[in-house]
Amino acid sequence: MIPLMKIAPNLARIFLVIAVAIIGSTIVTYLYGFAVLHAHDRLVAESEVIRTLDDLISAVKDAETGQRGYLLTGDEKYLAPFNEGVSRLSGQLSKLKAEHNPQKTERLVSILNSLIQEKLAELRRTIDVRRNGRMDEVLAIVRSDEGKHLMDKIRLVVAQLQVQQEMHYGESVRLATQATYIRTIVFAGTGLMNLLFLAWAFRLIALEIQRRREMQSEAESQREEATRHEEALRVTLASIGDCVIVTDVEGRITFMNATTEALTGWTLVEARSLPAARVFKIVNEFTREPVESPVAKVLESGKIVGLAKHTLLIRKDGSEVPIDDSGSTIRQPNGDVLGVVLVFRDFTDYRRTENEMKVAKEVAEAASRVKDHFLAMLSHELRTPLTPVLTLLNLWGLNAEVPPSMEADVRMMRRNVELECRLIDDLLDLTRVSKGKISLELSVTNVHQLIKRVVEMFKDQIRTKDLCISLELNAAKPYVYADAARFQQVVWNVVKNATKYTGKGGNISIASNNDHDGNILVVVSDSGIGMSSGTLSRVFHPFDQGELDIFRHSGGLGLGMSLSRALLEMMGGTISAASDGMGQGSTFIVSVPSVGSPPTNKSVQVAGSNGGESHSRKLKILVVEDHLDSAVTMKRLLELRGHDVHLAHSVATAVETISNEEFELLLCDLGLPDGTGLDVIRCFRELYQSPAIAVSGFGMESDVTRCIEAGFDAHLTKPISFHKLEAAIRNVTHEEAAKTVK
Repeated sequence: MIPLMKIAPNLARIFLVIAVAIIGSTIVTYLYGFAVLHAHDRLVAESEVIRTLDDLISAVKDAETGQRGYLLTGDEKYLAPFNEGVSRLSGQLSKLKAEHNPQKTERLVSILNSLIQEKLAELRRTIDVRRNGRMDEVLAIVRSDEGKHLMDKIRLVVAQLQVQQEMHYGESVRLATQATYIRTIVFAGTGLMNLLFLAWAFRLIALEIQRRREMQSEAESQREEATRHEEALRVTLASIGDCVIVTDVEGRITFMNATTEALTGWTLVEARSLPAARVFKIVNEFTREPVESPVAKVLESGKIVGLAKHTLLIRKDGSEVPIDDSGSTIRQPNGDVLGVVLVFRDFTDYRRTENEMKVAKEVAEAASRVKDHFLAMLSHELRTPLTPVLTLLNLWGLNAEVPPSMEADVRMMRRNVELECRLIDDLLDLTRVSKGKISLELSVTNVHQLIKRVVEMFKDQIRTKDLCISLELNAAKPYVYADAARFQQVVWNVVKNATKYTGKGGNISIASNNDHDGNILVVVSDSGIGMSSGTLSRVFHPFDQGELDIFRHSGGLGLGMSLSRALLEMMGGTISAASDGMGQGSTFIVSVPSVGSPPTNKSVQVAGSNGGESHSRKLKILVVEDHLDSAVTMKRLLELRGHDVHLAHSVATAVETISNEEFELLLCDLGLPDGTGLDVIRCFRELYQSPAIAVSGFGMESDVTRCIEAGFDAHLTKPISFHKLEAAIRNVTHEEAAKTVK
């Protein structure tokens, strides 16, 4: 028989578990009993609040009845119900404030108290007027229905409170029933649990006795199994591809596999019983200092250790090999350490691949920097000559002296210059999107207003090609949470696509509706050239314009659809295309989650709306621009708006002008012959706090950020449209202007 003392520790644990179970069940039973009492107390409180509300409305009615009797008769005895009702109301209101749930009904109770006080004031006022004999005023008060309206509001608030209290009451009934049910279950469960614990304790004692009997027979079997496992482990270590060294507790080698022999140049016969540090000699690749043997570190710490990077193994012949390794203790089942197993491998190929990847990464990063610089310079060089052209066209558009016969030509030239600017912006935008550097300014946006605005932009093209365009904007929820400018850019790209590929006299339809998933769908269909299945599969790929000459000859860079899809995905939307084939027209569907309309009782300007804009006030402006044509045309345009404009063509002349005169606005180019616009703004900020706008052909995100950080209030990318320039001037000359206009 197993001695009782050997199982005493288990008996103590069993007793402790049962004691904890009994104490826990007692506490749980008490808590649920307390919960039942608390739930019943809540029922009583909720019932009392409902009765108080009934009494309160009754008291108001009594007060109103007394007032009416007095108004009709003028007899003071009829005021008895009024006085009694007022007295009751005071008590009922105090009682209601004390009994209601402040977290749920405090606002309604406060409203009710205000309404009752207002009602009592109205009753007293009519009684006072009746006492003074002014019957005409009494009739006027009665006919105004003021008392009726107040009474209706009181009834409404009381009804709301009653509904809430009845809901609370119902919830309290549910909780009380639930608590009673759970308490019953707990009573039964704890009793059953205690019985189960007793059965478990009995079984555990029996199993412990049986386990002790089996341990002696298992010990012998384990010794035999350990011998077999040791032999199997030796065979396994000899077969694996990594290098393996096994040592005893003194760090002397007892085993090496064939891979280790090949890498170190030592055979197992030569290395057996030698200290591991003699065979496994390692140094730092850069300092050439010896590295502590991992075998010694494992024996000292008893943990798995690994080599630091850049470790070299000195082979028997003196040659060097980069390696990586780890070491671990070998332990008996009882935890005693038998030795160390060291696993390592030749890292020559890995190091070569790592270096090649590092060089490739540096080359790719350098190429990316060159590309970014090229795009920035390309943007500047393309935009700068367009600036005076677009400015002059804007000037002609404002000049009444332009002959009517040239107005269409002016619009045509301005349209094509703006299209050129759009192509440049698309190229740069696609670069920003691919790098995740584009930012969105999200707001509640009216899609219908954006669509109408885009259609207005294409009015000339539609008229020139004699296109028939229909709008069916039927979406009941036309608002989305998006960047208005970027969403308008998407719609512009889709409509541009339809007008470009639809022949003279064709049809374009733009429709909107809401689907069952809460999205707004904008469907743009045309009767144009259509698309093949191959074109459909690549329509959203950048720089792809289809496989037919008609697509390529229509111009463009093939960026609009790709950029549109990227922008929509950033705003949580999608875009898809469909066509029945060549000559069958095309359909593009834009889907974006819709949101509720913005509040109408606040002064909120919905993004995408055409709110009225006030004209800029007349300013004294310094224009710093080294491109003479751009400077002259901008000066003429600003002077046409009544501004006093001065020119400077370099940093030196700009600094001299700023030092001698004070200006209300600075318009400054970034690329100047003797410096940059950043030099100008630093000097300007030392003297004045007047607003300043950077005007540049450099339009990358980094260019905008650098300008704002240097002290500019806004950044405009050349070429600048007249309306964008006016909007920027208007914004920066107001106190709450946005910091960036792009």
